Amino acid sequence: MIDLKKLEKVRTELFLKDSYLGYIFQKIEIEFSDDMPTAATNGRIITIGIDFFNKTSVYDLSYVVAHEILHIFLNHPKRSRKKNTFIYNIAADIVVNDILKRYFKKPNLAIIYGKGNISGTHLSTEEIYEYLIKNIDQVDLTYVIDNHEQWKEGDEIDRSIINEIYQYKTKSPSFSLTDNIIHSRDFIMHVKPYLLRKNWRDILRDYIVNKTYDYSYKRVDLRYKDFLLPKYYESGAKLENIWMVIDVSGSVNNKELTKIVFQIIDIFKQFREFNVLISFFSTIVTKPINVNSIKQFKQMLDKIKSTYGTNFEIIFNYVAKSNIKPLALLIITDGYAKCPEKNILNQTDVIWILTDDISGKKKFGKHIYI
Repeated sequence: MIDLKKLEKVRTELFLKDSYLGYIFQKIEIEFSDDMPTAATNGRIITIGIDFFNKTSVYDLSYVVAHEILHIFLNHPKRSRKKNTFIYNIAADIVVNDILKRYFKKPNLAIIYGKGNISGTHLSTEEIYEYLIKNIDQVDLTYVIDNHEQWKEGDEIDRSIINEIYQYKTKSPSFSLTDNIIHSRDFIMHVKPYLLRKNWRDILRDYIVNKTYDYSYKRVDLRYKDFLLPKYYESGAKLENIWMVIDVSGSVNNKELTKIVFQIIDIFKQFREFNVLISFFSTIVTKPINVNSIKQFKQMLDKIKSTYGTNFEIIFNYVAKSNIKPLALLIITDGYAKCPEKNILNQTDVIWILTDDISGKKKFGKHIYI
């Protein structure tokens, strides 16, 4: 039996410590389990052991819940993928506990903090992880207050919640726990860059082909424990029928080109499968290559050809003369060149992905700023 009044006291304690943590707590699903020794999160749900909840004080529970919320805030479950999970868990706990120790008295629980060269506020989880891998014999690994098994299936909450808090705190800074989080190296390096990440699946939804819908016993629906039922699944959304042309003219410096490359990789990462055409342009357009992997795209970067000028008109003429009729033409550019007055590609949508604000220089088609 769960004492809901005790849970409400934990919630109140969190609000008193930091109203933003309390706000996140309201947005997160809390579940209780007999099988959980302490507490855990998969990045979206916090699971608390029933016995642990009953035996632990309100103050210590508020610390544990804050600890799990920070794992969620900093997206640790998802970031732990493809790493030594145990060592990454220790690194993440050091970051979280070092952030919390300014605002919480040490709870009556086993806690691991950073020592010596390891600081959870000045180093990211990945940096601490690399240090621990090389110096594991110097660290006491017995002080872990929560369970990280669920990180293997890492999920994440709606990042707009974190973005909303971040935007507000940048306009109204203070000395709160939340301010300490967003000024930590972990947040700056690994969370902040993705807060304003474009939802390319939504932007490019008209060019997605959903390949297979079916039922399979390879995926069992666990909601019905008394029956073995096949689970309905979608094998994957494939991005295709798109031609990307990337600006490699002289006005696009190395910093902007790097930004463009990372944005394209981000587009690819948001789709399970893709098969798109890619060309580079300056005052010429290179022959389009079918690209279906990030590795293949990176290999293309070693073969960039440029005349260093910029001409948008040649793009449309080149596509019009080809036998390829893409559903969408993505022009990734800084936007600085004369544009044709109208789209001569009648059956092709034009999407400008722009590194600079050229709102005063009207271009037809859809504009997306990166």
